[in-house]
Amino acid sequence: MRTESEVLEVLKRWAEPQANVRTVLLTGSRADPRRQPDRLADYDVEVFVRDVRPFIENDAWVSHFGPVMVRWPRTPQPTFSADWITQLVLYQDGLRIDFQITTLAPGASENLDSGYRVVVDKDKVAAHLPEPTYTRELLGLPTAQAFADRLNAFWWDIVYVAKGLHRGELNYAKAMLDGTIRFDKLQPLLEWHIGLQHGWSVSPGLYGRWFHKYLEPGLWHSYTQTFAGAEFADNWRALLATLDLVRQVGRSLAGALGFEYPAETDRQVTAYIEWIRALAR
Repeated sequence: MRTESEVLEVLKRWAEPQANVRTVLLTGSRADPRRQPDRLADYDVEVFVRDVRPFIENDAWVSHFGPVMVRWPRTPQPTFSADWITQLVLYQDGLRIDFQITTLAPGASENLDSGYRVVVDKDKVAAHLPEPTYTRELLGLPTAQAFADRLNAFWWDIVYVAKGLHRGELNYAKAMLDGTIRFDKLQPLLEWHIGLQHGWSVSPGLYGRWFHKYLEPGLWHSYTQTFAGAEFADNWRALLATLDLVRQVGRSLAGALGFEYPAETDRQVTAYIEWIRALAR
C-alpha cells in the first residue's frame, strides 16, 4: 500500500495540470492532528473546480490513481448534497480515496472545523480559510426533553425485541436489538455519559466507534454483554443486559443532570418483558 506522502504527491500531479481544478483539500482523520490514522484510513479529498461536468461525463479520471477494486456510487454523482459530486474509490492496492467535488468555494466545506490540509491551492485561498476549532463533532449537553424522549423511545421499542424472540423471529428481534435499540436509543445515552465524564470535550465517533476508549472498563464490559449470537437464549440474555445498562446509565445521567428517570415505566415494561419471556412457545 502506498504511503501518505506518495498519495498526496499523486494527487498534486493529477490536479496541477488541470486548469479546471483550483483547490484540493485533505480533510477527515488524516487532517486532524488529534487523530492517529492507521494504514487502512481513507483519504477524504475535497476538489474545488470551475465545472463539475467533466468529472461526471467521463469518469476515466478515477483510474488515474490506480486499478479500481470497487467504488460507490457506480458513477460520479451527487449523493448527500446537490452541490457536491461524490466518488468513493477503493483501489486494488488497498488505497481508498473519498472524492467530493464541487464548484463551491473552499470556505463552504463543512469539514474545515475538524481539520484540513492544503494539497493544491492555485488561487491562494488557503490564507483566507478559517482555523479549525475542532468543536463540530463534540458531544453536547442534552435537554431534559431529549433525555426523556430517548428513554421513552427505548422503553417503547424494547418490547418488540421480546415479542420477536418469543415468536421465534430471530431476524426481526436482532434487527430491533442491534439496530433500532443499539444505535437510536442506547448510543445517545452512552454518548451523554461520555460527554459528562469528559467535560463535553470529546467525540466517540460514528456509531460509537471509540466507546472502548471512553467508557470506563466496567461500563464497557456491560456494553459488550448487550451483544449476542444466533441462539435465542443468548439473545434473551443480551436483552436483559440491555435493560440493566439503560437503567444504570439512565439513572446516573438523571441524577447528574437533574432530570427525571422514568422509574415506573422501567418497572412495568421490565415486568411485561419478563412475563413474555416466561410464556411457552
